[in-house]
Amino acid sequence: MVNNIWQAGTGGGVPNWESVMNLWNYATTNTGNGPKATGTNNDQPYYNLSPSSIYYGDVIQKRAGSTGDYTHSVFVTYSLDSSTQYYYEVLVSQHSGDLYNRNLWELITSSGGNSCYLRKMSFNSATFSS
Repeated sequence: MVNNIWQAGTGGGVPNWESVMNLWNYATTNTGNGPKATGTNNDQPYYNLSPSSIYYGDVIQKRAGSTGDYTHSVFVTYSLDSSTQYYYEVLVSQHSGDLYNRNLWELITSSGGNSCYLRKMSFNSATFSS
């Protein structure tokens, strides 16, 4: 556990878990205890993120348009891995608007289509103190 940085408390989570921006900033720059992720396709439209590069366990964050904040995180719950050719072959799940195994293409089209920006976090490792 990483006190006051990562785990949830009795009143809920901490900002690094509950905030889209904080999750990205923490996980992609973390060099200490806690989860570590490699971030890709930041500030790029969805079509620069190939479906074949999206794997089970990745986190996808989205925003509508080329400016503004990323506003939503989804977790990849199914992918064919490197043989994935289409966004609809990637399934994601989310809590806000509880959806399980929604295809990624549906998320893209409901978020502005060609105006949808996606970035990906692939978690590498995590270390925790006792």
